[in-house]
Formats: sequence, structure tokens, C-alpha cells
Amino acid sequence: MSDYAVLKGHEVVPCSSDEWLLQSADARRVGLDEVGDWHVSTVFLGLDHSFGSEPPLWFETMVFARESSSDLFCDRYSTWEDAVTGHQSVVEQLLAGAVPDALLDLRARRQQQGDARLREVVEP
Repeated sequence: MSDYAVLKGHEVVPCSSDEWLLQSADARRVGLDEVGDWHVSTVFLGLDHSFGSEPPLWFETMVFARESSSDLFCDRYSTWEDAVTGHQSVVEQLLAGAVPDALLDLRARRQQQGDARLREVVEP
């Protein structure tokens, strides 16, 4: 599969780098929420961030502090459906009072349980 892709509906479709560059930013948005002092953003990256591993990771959820552009949490997914589920899970954790460290703990527990969708953590 190509390292580049576009979305056709919610399906990931391989494409050339030129096609990838022309994809609308609005078409890549999966979710964007503000929860207290946090911004939760989930997007289609269009570049496989598994870097040769399987499965390919095309989507990413990040948590940012409201007054910062530094990410405090990062999670990546293979499908639109997993990205929507991951985004909602992070929003629910924040609404329940979890802080990014607690989200990292949640990620570690899921990794121990063998959840292959969870790949990389960007530490604060």
C-alpha cells in the first residue's frame, strides 16, 4: 500500500503524493472538542504513521492544553471507526476529570491488554 492516502467517505484510499496534497483540510477532520482546559483533535493524517509496521496508522487523536500548542497525549488508529471511538474515549475521560497523565495510564493499561490500535505516546 502507498504511504499516502485520501479519504473517500470514511474509507482510506491509496493515492499519489500530488493527490494527497490536494485533499481538503475539512475532509480530514474526524473530531474537535473543547473539554475544560483541553482541546481534543482527531484527524486523518493521510500519511501512514506506522512506519512500515502493521497495521497502517492513518488517524491521530491529540490533546492540547487550551493555551498551548504542545501536545500532551497522542494516539493513532488504522480506521475512521477506531478514530471516532478513540476520540470519544478521550473526551469521556476528560469529562470524567481525567488529566493527560491519567490518559497515558489508560493507554498503558490498554497496551498491556494487547490492544493493537494503540501505538505511540508522546509524553508531555
